[in-house]
Amino acid sequence: GGQGTGLAVLAALTACLLYGYGANFIKRFLNHVPPRVASAGSLFWAALVLMPLGIWQVPSEVPSFQAWLCALLLAVLCTGVAFIFFFGLLQRVGPVSTTTVAYLIPAFGIFWGWLILGEQVSTRMIIGMMLSLLGTTFVTGFWRGRGFRRRGQSSQSGPN
Repeated sequence: GGQGTGLAVLAALTACLLYGYGANFIKRFLNHVPPRVASAGSLFWAALVLMPLGIWQVPSEVPSFQAWLCALLLAVLCTGVAFIFFFGLLQRVGPVSTTTVAYLIPAFGIFWGWLILGEQVSTRMIIGMMLSLLGTTFVTGFWRGRGFRRRGQSSQSGPN
């Protein structure tokens, strides 16, 4: 409730909006671009846009080698490799199914918090994860072969 909360909420909502818009834009206009190229281009332009903020926020002390190594590993493994998978998924399954991977983030957060930090897992957390995963299975069409079908899809599996 302090000062700046409104700006943080606006930034979070804008990120959500652009995440959905970006996935649809990429599928429509960049579907022919190989995932590695799309990933490299996205990260290059993001770095270019964010560079002025990085220069403005230069730390007063030089970060340690371990901090640089952690940042590099996060950049390469958790962002670069993840983007390659993301763009590949966009090509194969489309933007709706691809963006549902974001629903897995809380489940992994709870799991890693439990495993590494020894955090408690409540019944509400488990129920929430199950509902989120169940909803994801419906959106992605996982149940399609067992009676749930997307609009416009016939109930017959082969040619008439």
